[in-house]
Amino acid sequence: MSEGPRVGILVGSESDRERMQGATALLDEAGVAYEFEVRSAHRTPGAVAEYAQSARDFMSNYQAAERRRYHSVDWFVFRPLGECLG
Repeated sequence: MSEGPRVGILVGSESDRERMQGATALLDEAGVAYEFEVRSAHRTPGAVAEYAQSARDFMSNYQAAERRRYHSVDWFVFRPLGECLG
């Protein structure tokens, strides 16, 4: 897998950036790469759908790579961010 962002943050307007400062600060502190996207579901629903589809595709590819890495499909699950960060 490529070493791109591991977390995607999608908000509906630029004014939501301030609300997400706690999350972005936590990710920065932990050294977790993320992307921050502003896309309005009201004004640009196609752009939001495209972003959601790309996230779904990324996760499908990531899960497949992890299954191959561990040779098992039975135990692999995603944990909440708080658990991953300790």
